[in-house]
Amino acid sequence: MELIYFAAAIFGLVLSVLWLLVPFAVFGIKPLLGQLLAEQRKTNTALATMSQQLHFIAQRLDGAGQPTSQVIQPMGSELPR
Repeated sequence: MELIYFAAAIFGLVLSVLWLLVPFAVFGIKPLLGQLLAEQRKTNTALATMSQQLHFIAQRLDGAGQPTSQVIQPMGSELPR
């Protein structure tokens, strides 16, 4: 029976020490979270810029590759018959 009380006392002591250390761990992580948020904002800005660039390129190439009804003749020569 004494062994159970001793184990419970050790468990309680360890739990108390951990409970006292939790605030220090939280305050130690806060600057790291701030850095992560700053990097995330940079990434979002870069992705938005790339998306706008790709949208612009897609608009410029919208009709690329489509057959045209116009015949473009080479300069200085006629089309072969």
